[in-house]
Amino acid sequence: MSKFRILGVLAAAGILAGCTSDIDTLRNTQGTGSPFTKALTDEYRQLAVNEADEYDWPDASYFARKGLSAANGQVVLPEEPGAWWLPPDKVDEISQGRARLIQDLDAGARDRAPEIAARAQGRFDCWVEEQEENHEPAAIAACRDEFLKALAQLENKPAAAAPAAPAAPAKK
Repeated sequence: MSKFRILGVLAAAGILAGCTSDIDTLRNTQGTGSPFTKALTDEYRQLAVNEADEYDWPDASYFARKGLSAANGQVVLPEEPGAWWLPPDKVDEISQGRARLIQDLDAGARDRAPEIAARAQGRFDCWVEEQEENHEPAAIAACRDEFLKALAQLENKPAAAAPAAPAAPAKK
């Protein structure tokens, strides 16, 4: 084996070791901070493990690092569609979904409904990642549909109280 092949094999092994190390660390880490960051830790753990099960080490490691940030109590933002190689015909739909999600998160969804907000963000990131790969229509649809379901729950605002009946005029 040439020196270059040996170096290539060692470099690949080092990269894979780093990827699995992030995933293994996240598997054994409990979230801290707010209920939202704790729930988000679980969402990214699930996403990282699913990607690792598909041998998608770069994305598994990426989501594991996001999960570790959430586990440390940091607020992690949903993916920016422009940072991914998305099919052009999907960019508007995904961008609009992210805008709605950000609006809800900024309007207090992280505190009002932390588990649902974390679920929406995790499923959004799943949708973006699966859409970039663009070869598993069922996985894309599942992530998108779960995101939209969680988003609808966040946007389901309680009904406004009925206006009070006018007071009866005082008798003279």
